[in-house]
Amino acid sequence: MRVVEFDKKYKNDFKELNLAWINAFFELEDEDNKVFKNIEDYIRKGANIFFTLDDDDSVLACCMIEPLRNDMWEISKFAARNLGSGKGAGSLCLVEALKYGIKHGASIFEIVTNTKCFKAIHIYEKYGFNKIDDPIINPFKRGNYFMEAKASDILAHLSKEEVTELGNPGNPIGEAGLAMLSRMNESHDDVTNFGLSFIDKNENGVYLDIGCGGGNTLKKLLKMTNNKVYGIDISLTAIKKSMEFNQEEYDNDRLKLFKANVLELPFEENMFDAITTVESFYFWENHTEALRQIKNILKEGGKFVLIADIYDNGKLDFDTICNIAKYKLFNPTKEKFEDLFNIVGFKDVKIHLKENTTWIVVEGTK
Repeated sequence: MRVVEFDKKYKNDFKELNLAWINAFFELEDEDNKVFKNIEDYIRKGANIFFTLDDDDSVLACCMIEPLRNDMWEISKFAARNLGSGKGAGSLCLVEALKYGIKHGASIFEIVTNTKCFKAIHIYEKYGFNKIDDPIINPFKRGNYFMEAKASDILAHLSKEEVTELGNPGNPIGEAGLAMLSRMNESHDDVTNFGLSFIDKNENGVYLDIGCGGGNTLKKLLKMTNNKVYGIDISLTAIKKSMEFNQEEYDNDRLKLFKANVLELPFEENMFDAITTVESFYFWENHTEALRQIKNILKEGGKFVLIADIYDNGKLDFDTICNIAKYKLFNPTKEKFEDLFNIVGFKDVKIHLKENTTWIVVEGTK
């Protein structure tokens, strides 16, 4: 089975599937005909319809999603062939509709359904919807059961891969970005500890984390010094998450955060005792120039530590290789890492590998 977005060739299937369950339990209403006759108008206004197809491209299920107001979206016209295919076809198109809404800024989802539609209600609950007591304004007489879910509720029921794709790891955005960053704070914790073990604690040290993401590395750096710690990221979502994750230190002016690109670092020369980056080097452009700028803002004797959980060791598994291609990650060999650091003039370049992992830490001194 596969899911596709709206195409006019599926208009009759959309109408047929919905008429089947409406006529089975209810009566056709004027609002139903309005939707069936004006599907393209709804699409032009931002709505979309997702269809689950079987192997011979027959439509098994459909689900409509449309923006209502502000960041609120509605799920409607959720139907499966034979009033439920039993193959998971309905769940597949519902999930794609929800992902579409989140990708386009939805924070809250509404559903108006009926207690007779208990199979659909069960599926909605599976993906984070809950019954609400206050009636939702709707034009359908049959609507007697009202449900709602926040985007964060939906994201909690999606796979790690789906959340990562929605969140955009190269430049985290929106609710999905926040969910992804929370997960990364946990999943990157061990490799971050490994990398930071190569930085000497300095109670007066001034530290910078590039691509600060969810703020976990900043929290660890704040514990290594009594001085200020700085973080930059190109994502406002990441800046927000880093601030909230380290709220007390931010409020006490110990943490400074900036929206900035690694190629345009907003700092003076010879400012930092140590600079780190965790899992962000993959996404940089012009790596040589970025390393030059980093070296420029380090103090003499200062150290830059690059931390990553994969590098090109010739033994990466298939899924990892696919993700490298999917997100267009720059993933060099350890020899290439060393060359890059040497080219820009870092001294005492060292490569650290963790046994039985694909982790790599590259350190260079100014």
